[in-house]
Amino acid sequence: HTVVDIAATRTEAVDAVARKTPGLVLADIQLADGSSGIDAVKDILARFDVPVIFITAFPERLLTGERPEPTFLITKPFQPETVKAAIGQALFFHPRNTRKAA
Repeated sequence: HTVVDIAATRTEAVDAVARKTPGLVLADIQLADGSSGIDAVKDILARFDVPVIFITAFPERLLTGERPEPTFLITKPFQPETVKAAIGQALFFHPRNTRKAA
């Protein structure tokens, strides 16, 4: 896998996805400028069909039943192997990829 961009703010994240069209987004819920990674992901998913993995120290902020309900959630601190496994699963099980296999 290749990292195509890194974003520190909601605006940077949305712009990066628009420019690079990545195959997957890794997102934190609290961004460097205090903006919301959850809001960034909502903006991204409104425009793009891309799997998202949230990595956060605050999982309770995501597990609310509201969109975007995370398909994959990794809590901090984490092991690199956990991220690798989640990436593999997110890519494999994303509807865009399961349609190709059918």
